[in-house]
Amino acid sequence: MTSTPESLPSTTEASSGPPANIQEFNRIAGMVFAQLYSQFPAPVNIDRQAIANAFGAQGTDWSHQLPSGKTVSDQIAYTIGWLNNQGYTVAFGAHPAERATLSEKGLVALNAVPQGLSVTIGTSLVSAASEARRDWSSVGDFVGGLFGGFSKSIGS
Repeated sequence: MTSTPESLPSTTEASSGPPANIQEFNRIAGMVFAQLYSQFPAPVNIDRQAIANAFGAQGTDWSHQLPSGKTVSDQIAYTIGWLNNQGYTVAFGAHPAERATLSEKGLVALNAVPQGLSVTIGTSLVSAASEARRDWSSVGDFVGGLFGGFSKSIGS
């Protein structure tokens, strides 16, 4: 199926950053990575409720629609599944969020120290996730840079 200009979603993010689905993915991935990095190497159940709460979900109702048009529930499940499928995480439970830990690939990525930072990406994510105000946009920025840098390194 070919996309035509009228079939493409119109977003205001085009001039200020990635589309909403990528911003949401980056934020969720950052929160997942922060949870797993802070407990590594122990397998843990990813706290999906904490992630849903960060997106404004009320209690166990995760049907809240995000700017991308996806529900909180779907975006969390798709992101955790993708991280597992791409080899950033390993799960020892029936679901990719159950008894999960970082894979070697995930640990190497989070132990990187990008230019301009004096600490690892993992340490930065854990710090951002633990701050009282929790600036989730900065978490998304770290993850966007992580995947962007990884893509550039394998494309060379």
